[in-house]
Amino acid sequence: SRFTRYIVLGKEAVVLDTHTSQRKIGHRVKQRVALVTVARECDLGVNDDQTTVTTNIGYLLKAGDVCVGYDLRTVQLVDEDAESMREKGLLPDVVIVKKLYGAATAADLDTGEGGGSKQEKRIWKLQRLDVDVAEDLKAKKGKGKGDDGDDMDEEDFYREMDADKEMRAAIN
Repeated sequence: SRFTRYIVLGKEAVVLDTHTSQRKIGHRVKQRVALVTVARECDLGVNDDQTTVTTNIGYLLKAGDVCVGYDLRTVQLVDEDAESMREKGLLPDVVIVKKLYGAATAADLDTGEGGGSKQEKRIWKLQRLDVDVAEDLKAKKGKGKGDDGDDMDEEDFYREMDADKEMRAAIN
């Protein structure tokens, strides 16, 4: 299943009743739970469909940010237990997975506008590990489908790397 893009409309910190050890008091916590109000990017200006979700990446998000996640309202569930949980309201409507940075948030990124392909403009190249040919063939037989999904995932990864200079500096 593919990610759905969301715009953050607002956020409210959630205070958890926990017992903090003396060691942790001065440390910055990287995961802060927050209630985040989001709207699907494609629905902005069309309707007022907003969803409030609890997310563990609340410390990263602020109003106006673009993030991606899974829309569990529209996903097809094969498990009867999961389907009954969704009907009872026990599953969240949306699960926020990550925040998009920089150029990855631009709408024209997916269209490939701007002349040549994005791959030609990249000044960096991702190094690859040598894969045993037998393992590679066995993996392809097991998939039963082409490499289209892998190619799309790889291109998504490249776009994310183009957008985030800090992450790109840590690679290679």
